[in-house]
Amino acid sequence: MLHRYKVLCCLHLLITFAMPAMSEERSVTLESSEYPPFYGKELLNQGVITEIVVKAFKKVEYKADVQFRPFARALSDGKDGKIDGVIALWHTHEREQWFAFSDPLPANQIGFYKRKDKTIRYKTLSDLAPYRIGVVTGYAVPPRFKEANLKTEDVSEDYKNLLKLQGNRFELTLIDKWVAQYLIRNRYPHLEQELEWMEPPLEIKPQYLAFSIKSQGYKQRLNDFNEGLQQLKKTGELEAILTKHGFSE
Repeated sequence: MLHRYKVLCCLHLLITFAMPAMSEERSVTLESSEYPPFYGKELLNQGVITEIVVKAFKKVEYKADVQFRPFARALSDGKDGKIDGVIALWHTHEREQWFAFSDPLPANQIGFYKRKDKTIRYKTLSDLAPYRIGVVTGYAVPPRFKEANLKTEDVSEDYKNLLKLQGNRFELTLIDKWVAQYLIRNRYPHLEQELEWMEPPLEIKPQYLAFSIKSQGYKQRLNDFNEGLQQLKKTGELEAILTKHGFSE
């Protein structure tokens, strides 16, 4: 009887000490920068992409811990394997040396805003040669835009780009469609009557959850996340999240 008691006690201790480890295996640490409306600490559920990521992980029984950092810090932590992944990056060949990329998340639509009282149309970028275009300093631009050698004017922030467009400082702005709509809707609603998006977008670039290849077990987490993302799509929850955040056309 005493031997059986000792065995039961040992089993109880093993289970007790194993539980935190099991819990840790089903958690994931992520970092993100601030990029409304896609992700941001003060946004509803921390933004559309953050909500998708957290709920996709929840589908496959992971708890996602998301911390907001400056972009350069998040990228560095991901490269060094200090975290499991970064929300969210564009997929480039160079970044494959540090990251493995998930299935696509909501994309950036990079294109032009103009004043409604200006008649500007284009079929090729050369059609825009007569116009001045506001661009945010330091932002990556589509290669064909850079190659077109158009007249550009540097601006420090997206919102300043829109305000200068309103003030006729230039004729066009290069900006993400959803970022512009978020800024107009939440900060400068009067611009809705004066500015408009030009179709088609110059470039559509999906964003991805980037898993650090230095983080142990990243392949399993990547596969599990993609499975959770597919479940969100199948149940219609993904579309509901997009609609809630204003990402439906």
